[in-house]
Amino acid sequence: MPSFKHILRSPFLYALASPILLSLAETPFDVGILRWVALVPLLILIDSPTQKRKRLFFIWLSFLLYITGQYSLVWSTLPFEWLRFESVWYARIALGFFFLLYPSLIALSALLFYYAHKKIYLFPILFIIVEYLRSIFFSALTLGAPSSVADNLSYGLLAYSVHGSEALLRLAPLLGIYGFSFFIATINTCIYALFKNKPFARTTIAAGTLLCIFFVGIEFFAFPTREKITGKIVPVISIERVVPARFTQIESYPLERALLYESRVREALREHPETELIILPENSQFIPSLARERDTSEEDVITDLLGKDTERMLVYGDYDYEEKQSRISFVSNLNPKMIRSLQKEILMPFGEYQPYIAGWLAKRVGGASWLEEIELYRELHSGEDGERTIEWRGNTIVGASCSEIFAPYIYSNLKKDPPNLIIQVQRLVIFHNDTRVWKHALAASQLYAATLRTYIVGSVDGGEGSYIIDPKGKLIGEKNESGYIYGTLHL
Repeated sequence: MPSFKHILRSPFLYALASPILLSLAETPFDVGILRWVALVPLLILIDSPTQKRKRLFFIWLSFLLYITGQYSLVWSTLPFEWLRFESVWYARIALGFFFLLYPSLIALSALLFYYAHKKIYLFPILFIIVEYLRSIFFSALTLGAPSSVADNLSYGLLAYSVHGSEALLRLAPLLGIYGFSFFIATINTCIYALFKNKPFARTTIAAGTLLCIFFVGIEFFAFPTREKITGKIVPVISIERVVPARFTQIESYPLERALLYESRVREALREHPETELIILPENSQFIPSLARERDTSEEDVITDLLGKDTERMLVYGDYDYEEKQSRISFVSNLNPKMIRSLQKEILMPFGEYQPYIAGWLAKRVGGASWLEEIELYRELHSGEDGERTIEWRGNTIVGASCSEIFAPYIYSNLKKDPPNLIIQVQRLVIFHNDTRVWKHALAASQLYAATLRTYIVGSVDGGEGSYIIDPKGKLIGEKNESGYIYGTLHL
């Protein structure tokens, strides 16, 4: 039986420790204080005297475990149907192997960490390079006709772990996303260097105690603010999770959703008639569905719903079936004939399009006909870059749909001229109401709001509901049991 000392020296222990600590530091667990030491086991592994091949293997394994945990939520959207097995368990095993190929290849980027073994202070630089490459690799592996290779779908970035700390969110405009990851990796490296040679010396114990006090302070201390609030008050309502989960489209589903959303909007306006901005989730197809059902014009539906007593803007997710594009549509009750739309640029693999590799595998297992069938609904075209903003009352509004929330480069492009408001629309019912997706989206959005110092309002049809985030990254607004959240913006 191996001794305790032998276990402590095992590379597997350190390869396992970092992904566990990283996962606990991030949502949904949100033990944020662990972020400062989560990379220390990985640094011990990198700096160990283990043989090169063995060290490279355990570095790769550590990152593989972390990536697999982060992307495991995609499991609920994988297309089991086109694997023509009689037993669902055989299908799960086959798809499990297919699913593990992705993180196995993505984790190869972590091998760059090996080059920090001679100069450990290179680690923070290598860490942000690996975070960026991880997203690039994912987009390359899920490449399909409407997709692109960029740092999109950057899920589980280390920076997202700061969303619960008011003190750290104040640094967001200065550091940004990758800057935060670099900062956290640097602190981990310094802690490892501090305790590397003399872990029980008095100076290191004193330094460790001071660091603990400092980290606890910035994690839980709420700083008083005296910032003057300016801008016109805009009451906003964001409709939330009122629709049943559906993975694929059926003919009656858009109308079913539209009727549910209509009842929520009317109830919200009765309770808050001063509302000027109403937001519905992605893919609601709200106005067109009601117009077709009632055999009337979209203008009449808008006027009947929003009234004429107060100027109101309605925002809803929509599909353009002719152009095969997912859109965010904006319409005012003062000009119901003019509907402005922003096309969704970043589409979700295994959601709105099928990667080339999925099509290849479907044909190999006799599922090509099923794949062609779902392409009627899920093989969309991406919008062109730059079609992301509209002007309303002298304010710039940016729209982002679902998977675009996790695209750092979209928000980086906004830093030079930040908008007044970012509207996010999501459709999470395809994840069967798995709240992990919602929590990750919320954490990322809080950080982006603080980085750009702008409001973010999200309308979600699943998870734990819609949200309103102020320019400091704090959640605001009042939840209503009727299926919406109400709040005020200063624009």
